[in-house]
Amino acid sequence: MQSLAEFFLWFGQAEPIVLILGLGYWIYHRHTFSHVLFLLFLSMIVNAFLKCWFQVPLKPHLGEGWYAFPSGHMQLATVFYGRLWWEFRRRPLAHLMPLLLIGLAWALIAKNYHDVSDVLAGAAAGVGLLALYGGFERLEFVQRHTEKIGLILLPLTAILITFTSAPREHITHIWQAQGGLLGLSLGMIILRKMQIPEFSFHSGKRWVRGIKISLGFGVFALLWNTNKLFLGSLGYPGFPLISFFLLGMWLSAGPDLAISFNWTRKR
Repeated sequence: MQSLAEFFLWFGQAEPIVLILGLGYWIYHRHTFSHVLFLLFLSMIVNAFLKCWFQVPLKPHLGEGWYAFPSGHMQLATVFYGRLWWEFRRRPLAHLMPLLLIGLAWALIAKNYHDVSDVLAGAAAGVGLLALYGGFERLEFVQRHTEKIGLILLPLTAILITFTSAPREHITHIWQAQGGLLGLSLGMIILRKMQIPEFSFHSGKRWVRGIKISLGFGVFALLWNTNKLFLGSLGYPGFPLISFFLLGMWLSAGPDLAISFNWTRKR
């Protein structure tokens, strides 16, 4: 049972989420996965705000100073896999995602990370965020300026961050999320202004997909592992904000800009 719990918990970790996001954004469909990214970053900020609002302590064996309700892992997974289920709901494999979420909920409780109430609240917060974002993205202005969503959300995220009070070691991720939102939007704005084509799975160029995947993950990993070396002196909140701003920019625009530059030169 422990191995099964670890299996489900793995799907809530950064590695599979980054892998799916990279493949989806770089070689499947930029527009579809940009919404998944915006939702994830927004969820990180909302969850920290909710935790500080309710202030339900973590279980004693998990440490002190941070909160358990609603479960951040459950909320993030609900937003991520819930949005993927919605986008691909007409495909048979998509229906494995609700089962995955049920398994993750069970694992969080079975491993004694959360109580049932924490997990249910995380799932409810995730579903609520999915519903609210679904209405938000249907607004005419938002549909015409999808690339600016990170900027459009800035007044909301700024208010949430202002009223999220906790030791900085527990809320570093809200500044990471804010940086990611802004970097993602700026990268998409650059692509739109420069009219950079998508070079996606649908383009039919296999070598492009291979280069984009290799370049995308390679540079992303390099930035991830060296950002503290070059940006650590910025301190808090500068370091988490700027480092994720750069990661968001690279994820959103880097591979397509590089491919476009080389493609233009070859032609």
